[in-house]
Amino acid sequence: MAYKGARLPEDAALKLYGIRNLDTIDMISRTSAEIPHNKAHTPSPPTTRLGTAVRASAPAVSAQYPAGFGTCEASTPAYERAKAAINDTKAKAKRGNYNADLPIVAPEAHFQHLEVLYRDIVQSSAFFRSGGSYHLQSTWDGDAAAIDGVANVPDWLSLSQYQMVKSMSVGCAKAFMLAHLWESYLMICQCSKSLQILKDDGFCDYSINILIKLEALDVAEITEISLQSVENLKVVVEKALIQLLGSTDAIAMSTNLMEFVLMPCASFLDHIGLHDPATNPGDTESILKFCRTTACLLDLAIITYTGSHASRFDLEIFGRSLEDIHVVDKENALRFSCTLKTLACLNGFLDNRRVWVFKLPLIGYQPESFAMTRTGNALAVLAKIHLLADIWGPVWTVPGQSGMNVLGTRPATWNVESRSISFSVTKVVGASMIGTQKLVPHTPVKQQTFDTWTNKPNTANPEFLNQAYGVETSHCTGNARRMAVRELLLTDAIWPILEAQKPGWTQTRWGLEFKAALGSQDPDAVIAFWVGFPERRADVAELVCCVIDNLDTTGCFGDTCEAAYLSHNQRMSVALDGKSNDWSVLLKDSRKMASYVVINNICLEVVDLGSGYSTCQALKAFTVLQTQLTMNGDVNDYVFLEPPSKRFWILNDVDKILTPDSSLKRLLSKSSETIGYEVSNRQNRTCDSQTYIRSSTQSYQGWKVPRRFVHVQRGYHKFIEFCSTTRLDDC
Repeated sequence: MAYKGARLPEDAALKLYGIRNLDTIDMISRTSAEIPHNKAHTPSPPTTRLGTAVRASAPAVSAQYPAGFGTCEASTPAYERAKAAINDTKAKAKRGNYNADLPIVAPEAHFQHLEVLYRDIVQSSAFFRSGGSYHLQSTWDGDAAAIDGVANVPDWLSLSQYQMVKSMSVGCAKAFMLAHLWESYLMICQCSKSLQILKDDGFCDYSINILIKLEALDVAEITEISLQSVENLKVVVEKALIQLLGSTDAIAMSTNLMEFVLMPCASFLDHIGLHDPATNPGDTESILKFCRTTACLLDLAIITYTGSHASRFDLEIFGRSLEDIHVVDKENALRFSCTLKTLACLNGFLDNRRVWVFKLPLIGYQPESFAMTRTGNALAVLAKIHLLADIWGPVWTVPGQSGMNVLGTRPATWNVESRSISFSVTKVVGASMIGTQKLVPHTPVKQQTFDTWTNKPNTANPEFLNQAYGVETSHCTGNARRMAVRELLLTDAIWPILEAQKPGWTQTRWGLEFKAALGSQDPDAVIAFWVGFPERRADVAELVCCVIDNLDTTGCFGDTCEAAYLSHNQRMSVALDGKSNDWSVLLKDSRKMASYVVINNICLEVVDLGSGYSTCQALKAFTVLQTQLTMNGDVNDYVFLEPPSKRFWILNDVDKILTPDSSLKRLLSKSSETIGYEVSNRQNRTCDSQTYIRSSTQSYQGWKVPRRFVHVQRGYHKFIEFCSTTRLDDC
């Protein structure tokens, strides 16, 4: 019987979660006094030595690197490596006619690129150059350095013309206007340049957006700002500067400001729905401040947009809290504030982050009504779907028989540690995705993967199968290792799920080719299969989704770490002992790493690191997790792994052994920390190290008490579920 969809029905024989079947098999550790011991039926699981042998696509990298942790060469900055990885992934995807899916197949590079881009945009802004504030008065002193690094100044605004303003008398009206307008123009030029960078990097298409508080309502509207409108504003301000440079008549200069400054700025504000004709200034100084305030608004809008309106650029870049930003001048008709506000229904979706919301009082100035205090009501969001998807996407739309209906096997949830809205592959026809994953919210890799492979199987990136998101835990030793997803599919624990999901597929031509690609030493084999059998992508996606959905709740969530135990047509969830296996904190799902954890009938032993590590014998010892890390810098005594935002103590630099840090060791050591992270894509990397994360306490194969045999009666068969406490011949 074939089970369609990603989740098996409740009454299916092959059921993984929902109950802990203590009647058929007791997963609780027992002492020898409680359960009889019978060596005659001892199973002999295959043995793998963690120091010398690992599966395909997880090469024994210890032989490729010198002793000690690997660190990337300074000549290749992290940003350049990230950019190269992104370009390579996009090129492969284009050749293979599928999507790049960067948050899934290259999450480290994707988010590193976004973080560097975000920091660069903030640090190039006028807000940053002014130290976290804006000046509506002219601060220009004629220094040519004001041009450097700001924007590409047109040829017609030569340095000689720029310096000409300085030579004018202090009280000269023309000098005042030129200096003031010049600074506003430079701000707009830099905004235009930043927007072009965002567009070239694929961060935005033809517009950005901001959140604007609606008057007298607890509602924030996502308002669009087109890139073309910014270019138009830049062009007309250039014309104003040209006219001012060649004009000597005061009336002509005033008319010039009205035509080429006030009206274009008002038109720009009207374009984004923020202009009230009643606020138009009349005198020269007010027009110049009106233009400056418009430039400040655009400058800050780009900053908040690049951080998905929820990133704390004030703390991350400036190192201090700037929760209420006001651009106010009592004589200026245009004023605005940008304040952190809590959203109502979307607060959990954004990881409980407050968002930057603009408020623009269009008439008058009343400080008590202008400020948005942090004690105000949470705001609802008014938005068009494409704008919502642009900043907090991606958003999946599924057409139903009448309108857009959500079809799923799970209820919707905003919890970022579990998948939100899922769809059965048998129910979705013509699903489409808009938007891309940006800095916020922190959507886990698991959710990204399931949504993509379920809703768009024909364009999913097959390199997901090469990612080291699989975690195989030894049934008898308690040791674990990371492995590629394709290797996980071939394990004895998972393979029966694939055969039950689609009976007979292994006998087809495409099935044989797919199985061969999964087991190939060449990680590009799965890509070659994907390109060679485009008509079978939906079939493969059905198999993959069946597995990843069943393993969706494995890994660490809060203080609980779950692993799937599959044996004799039974699928159960086992809670790992977090204290005995405190390396399990690395199995927490995040936007950069996923963990599909399976307990398999295989003997994993550490043979090259000395004694004291867990074996099949019922002796107290340390368990380990074999993984691969990248360090950003030289390694000293500590490594701070991100995620899970935990400090690890380096026990052995040569053999690359770490253990979770204790408070005593932290107090005794004053050495600096190195930031590191697990590597999901291990292909073509030259700065990563195969590492062992050792538990900080000893246990009995990962349990507090020794495990013994459990005799299980099922029909006419008897099974022994646990490994012998004596050493196996082949271990």
